[in-house]
Amino acid sequence: MSLNWIEIDRVLSELPLLGSQLQSVRQSDYHHYFFEFYRPGEPLTLLVGLSPRQTRTQAVTQRPPTLKRSPRFTEFLKARLVGAQVTEVRQLGRERIVVLGLEHHGERYNLWIRLWGGAANLLLTANSVILDAAFRRPASNEIIGARFDPEKLLASAVVSEKVFTARVFELETALEPAASYNRLVELHYRSLPAIEVEKLREQALRLVERRQESLRQAREKTLAKARDFSRKDDWKLYGDALTADLWKIHKGDTVFEGNDWRDGSAFRLELDPKLAPHEHAQTWYRKYQKARDGQHLVEAELASQREEESAWLQWLETLPGLEVDGLQSFLSKYRVVRTAQTVRKGEDRPGLEFTSGSWTLWVGRNARENDVLLRRWVRGNDLWLHTRDLPGGYVFVRALKGKTFPLEVLLDAGNLAVWYSRAKSEGRADLYYTAVKYLRRAKDGPLGMVLPTQEKNLTIVVDPLRIERLMRNTETEESA
Repeated sequence: MSLNWIEIDRVLSELPLLGSQLQSVRQSDYHHYFFEFYRPGEPLTLLVGLSPRQTRTQAVTQRPPTLKRSPRFTEFLKARLVGAQVTEVRQLGRERIVVLGLEHHGERYNLWIRLWGGAANLLLTANSVILDAAFRRPASNEIIGARFDPEKLLASAVVSEKVFTARVFELETALEPAASYNRLVELHYRSLPAIEVEKLREQALRLVERRQESLRQAREKTLAKARDFSRKDDWKLYGDALTADLWKIHKGDTVFEGNDWRDGSAFRLELDPKLAPHEHAQTWYRKYQKARDGQHLVEAELASQREEESAWLQWLETLPGLEVDGLQSFLSKYRVVRTAQTVRKGEDRPGLEFTSGSWTLWVGRNARENDVLLRRWVRGNDLWLHTRDLPGGYVFVRALKGKTFPLEVLLDAGNLAVWYSRAKSEGRADLYYTAVKYLRRAKDGPLGMVLPTQEKNLTIVVDPLRIERLMRNTETEESA
């Protein structure tokens, strides 16, 4: 049960907050914040609990361990308020809204503590404008930059005639007869059994934070790739310049100097002395073609990542209002790695099968086979390989329980990925690989198209002897 306004008023009357200095802000879980204040000889830790069924604020003598990684709002409060002095402490009438006035380096802030069971929140404002909130709620206009002035809204509200009284905590009083009201409230809530919904919310929060961090890293990689691909016209120009001045280049040269005919500026390229003169231009042309062919994939990947970022932000706003069933549904949907669809009895597996020692490798030869293998045959921990920015078959290495993928198996799979792609004629290609569980199907993308995350890079030069061995050991002949 949450504290009513009479109980909140009694709690605040005992707290020596006015004139104290805020020294730290901590968070133990999704709904519980701890503000550490200090006046000479009077340290005080204030708990703000936003759990829907246990909204409250009171001084505490003990606090649970702090989260290893502070959430966004806590870090924001630390940056703005640590060192601030408390200039005001009051509750707005009977509305279970507490405001702490704070002053720091000449700036004035209001920290609003709203202890409504269904809409509890912490909001920091300056000049009645929201700087940030524990729970951003667009539907209630509780977002950064919006105006927030509860006193003005409550001035015209109808005052409830319901009579409230402060609870008498008899069991807690028996334990500590001389305890303050704050101490009795602390003992009461500490004795309550843990509520399942709170544990589920904490799990859901950690899951969202992990997904957001993973998505942030993937987005940084994609943006770096997009920046790289944006130079494709430069790479074509380098190839053209090298081709035009081929007569100036000799094997063993390490530098080429040319002019950009677009603006007349000079450029300088480092050359591989091991390459023949004509191979230098081919290197830049291949780089240009890779960027040209892969640019639309990068744009699709960025669009998908933006969409996913928006979805996870929406979950952060939705989670506080979910009960047990909703939280369990969320966790079962996103926490558990979903395996491939069940294969019908007697269904033939598409593609080719190869063996590398005790490991099994599957290869899809076209978009349909790639899609069916991904949807119906492989599992989350299996390894996926594909040529980077070039059409080709998917190669899957079946995971073996308790074993990591050996280098030789990775090289075998990489050779097959190049062999069954458009890079076969060139005999080499860049690949990327990752676990199947880190693949996302591109929304509205072509059949079999996936967007990988947490991928690693691999450059493969085809080894004919390795291909010959794999072909000899395969259990499935390539059909016509």
